[in-house]
Amino acid sequence: MASLPVPQSSFYQGYQWPASNYNVAPWQDVWVNSGSPAVVPVQTEVSVADCSQSRAARRRRNRKSTTASLASVSTAASTGTPPSTPRRMPSGEVWQSPKCQSAADVLELLLGPSPKAAVTENQVPAHQACPPRRFPTGSLSLQDEGGVGPSATELGNCEEKSKEIIARLEAVGRDERAHLVQWLTKAAKPLSLTKFGTRIVQKALEVASCSDRDSLVAILEPHVEELCDSPHGNHVLSKIIEVMPSAALSFVVEKIAGKGPVVVAKHRFGCRVLERLIEHCDDVMIGAVVEEIVAKSRALCAHDFGNFVIQHLLEHWPSKRDTILQSMIPDLPMLAVNKSAAHVVQKAMDWCDEDSKKAIVVALLDGKSPHSLGEVACSRPGSYVVEQLQGISHRQSEVRQRIEERSEQLCQTQWGQKILECFGLPVPDAAPTNAKRK
Repeated sequence: MASLPVPQSSFYQGYQWPASNYNVAPWQDVWVNSGSPAVVPVQTEVSVADCSQSRAARRRRNRKSTTASLASVSTAASTGTPPSTPRRMPSGEVWQSPKCQSAADVLELLLGPSPKAAVTENQVPAHQACPPRRFPTGSLSLQDEGGVGPSATELGNCEEKSKEIIARLEAVGRDERAHLVQWLTKAAKPLSLTKFGTRIVQKALEVASCSDRDSLVAILEPHVEELCDSPHGNHVLSKIIEVMPSAALSFVVEKIAGKGPVVVAKHRFGCRVLERLIEHCDDVMIGAVVEEIVAKSRALCAHDFGNFVIQHLLEHWPSKRDTILQSMIPDLPMLAVNKSAAHVVQKAMDWCDEDSKKAIVVALLDGKSPHSLGEVACSRPGSYVVEQLQGISHRQSEVRQRIEERSEQLCQTQWGQKILECFGLPVPDAAPTNAKRK
């Protein structure tokens, strides 16, 4: 019978295995589910360093190797493929131990970078090499049409797909997020003008790195006026103002100034852009724009959209509060019953100083019919203004007396009854149960 193969180890070199009934070494004899013994190739190569291990450690290592080999053999048996037989060494031939590396080679290997780390740093994984072409739903997410980029019409009008892109922008790592932002930048304008695409661009502006954000803003910069007038694009322009440094917003301010600040303030969507500029920019950036708006504050107070801009100036620009209030004082009782201007009067009572609040009280008490204090309190907008007078101590007793004198008139409306209750005055019994609204 042929001699047994000698394991690849310098520890066993020169040892001649005795003849036996085994065809292979005993530890390689494995019983397979088929019922016949099968030979499992086992990793038997042992380095010089391994010889210093204890016998128990070598047994544990060999047991793990045998278990892995058994799994491969079981798979082969289940598929009907016969297990492979390890190559037999000719009789008399002795395995040569692999040449050990020199100490210098080992030291260089230990001090050098990890191969796994090198792949992570220098190579982008396959799934991040480019934006995935499909969504989890299976539909296409990228359609290359002459290098235009994503299909903005499909993506911007599909709520489900837009949510998937937004979720990925929030969840993925920095590298894949950069790829997604670069991919979206190609179609930033058409996406910004669609119902759901505007949300994607806003999220990209939030999570993008500084360089990617600058590239995205540069694509949108020539389209400021179109974005400002768009029901969807104005949100993207507002987000740009929020996330970019104020010093980098000169291109927005120039477009607003060129179009006319008052015109923009009266625009349904442009007023929102002005509000963001008022919140995030100082006098150096938008001083000239604010001056034009303040000069027309009396007319803007009663405008459906312009009143929001004046409210923001009262809240965020203390230096302009007195100027705005002085333009309103002569017509304050009339403005108090206007559905838009009443909000501006309330905002002025919230943010102006005590002297300005006293001036508001005096103007309301001096109002003549049809805008007397009692008549103002009977209207829905005016009732909120009069109710807020309760928090101002100046001439409080006179305000209460004026309201009490008009109690019969006030009890005829729902809002007048609310004012009587607010000032602790009795509601006459003759008051109707279903008060008429004005």
